[in-house]
This record gives sequence, C-alpha cells and structure tokens, in this order.
Amino acid sequence: KRGLVVHEVNNTVEFKGLAKVSKKNIPKEMIDFATKYAIK
Repeated sequence: KRGLVVHEVNNTVEFKGLAKVSKKNIPKEMIDFATKYAIK
C-alpha cells in the first residue's frame, strides 16, 4: 500500500564488501543498467 520505504540515506556509496565477494565492478554495473534503462 505504501510503496517504497527509505531505510537509510548516506552521502557516500560503498560496495567494497560486495565487490570483493562478487568480483564485479558494482558502480559500473549500476551505470550500465541506468544508461540502458534511460535509453529505452
């Protein structure tokens, strides 16, 4: 009913732990996704 809820807001984004485990460039993946979505 309420939609999305923001739990926390930070001024920096950190993907250190996730990037180590996933072996992916998380910020790049996010930019690629956003760019692809925006072009559609």
